[in-house]
Amino acid sequence: MNTHDNLKADIIIYSVTYFNVSKIYPNNTALILMTAHYQLSNKRFFKCITKNKNGETKTSISTFKSAYQNVGPCLMHTFIASCPTISNPTSIYVTASHKSDIIKLPLRYANAERLPIVSCVSSLYFAERWQIIAINIEWYSYFGVNRQGYYLISAMEGIYELLKAYEKLKMIDIHHWNIPDIPELNSRQELDSRDIAGSLNDCYINYREAADFIIVHDVDDLIYIKQGAPFYPAFKQHWQEFPLTKTLNLTARTVEMEAENGYEKFSMLNTFQTMNVLPERIYGKSIYNTSLIESVWIHWPTEFDKRLKSMTLDEKDAVLIHARTFKFGKYNQTKIGKIVSRNF
Repeated sequence: MNTHDNLKADIIIYSVTYFNVSKIYPNNTALILMTAHYQLSNKRFFKCITKNKNGETKTSISTFKSAYQNVGPCLMHTFIASCPTISNPTSIYVTASHKSDIIKLPLRYANAERLPIVSCVSSLYFAERWQIIAINIEWYSYFGVNRQGYYLISAMEGIYELLKAYEKLKMIDIHHWNIPDIPELNSRQELDSRDIAGSLNDCYINYREAADFIIVHDVDDLIYIKQGAPFYPAFKQHWQEFPLTKTLNLTARTVEMEAENGYEKFSMLNTFQTMNVLPERIYGKSIYNTSLIESVWIHWPTEFDKRLKSMTLDEKDAVLIHARTFKFGKYNQTKIGKIVSRNF
């Protein structure tokens, strides 16, 4: 990108997702997910032009809005814009309010599988602890999560191969994630925490129509419901009793665990038996009812009906295990290879 004066006008588009039917939008809507300078005016808009295989076209106007609450000093922020479209579009073109150029954008259809519970995992950068990744995938699958969205910036080669193996089993989907690069804004440093707002919203938007509930969490977060209950009945019962719940939150407890470095000696059961719960309590992650929430962040949503209120489950009923601290054994030191990067 060339140096120019109006950096606050730059927009980088992550994805454009088409919804034939939607819980949130009118039928035949495309949602544009993008990042830009946080002072991007809400008076700015896109003109969207969609076409289908029959040659029909539709032109519509879409204004921008924030995809999450800006919680820090970062210059870059994530935005969304919705465009009414023609039925079953095959292509979409946009032009910004301050430009005359028309740009064709890649268009994807929202995931249409039946996946009652999906988890969206915050983007992985230089992922190297295969133990917690394996535990996380197996844990959520065991408790009834139908698909887990893994957004990969970079990882050790062995971890990438591990993720590919789980993807073949349809337990996870791997999404390669690129951090936007605007050198004049130092954008890779000015996006919040590995660009989690961008990747989590891309995941949420893609799976929202497929899922009834979406869990948003880090790779070292493990949700546990009392007596080892499966997730779906518990989530469904909660929203039946409290239909105006914005998010279902859990208290997080940081734990220490011991695990072997090598595959041969590694045991999930043995690892859990070494668990030491620390006294520290931290703010946990959120569970979303996809019929109520438009966009998300790691802890709470932005766009929602103002009647909705967050609820936190009592610690005796459910807890989020924050498995941040690992101690590693000495057996079978396993090499996990070079870095696999889809970004740098």
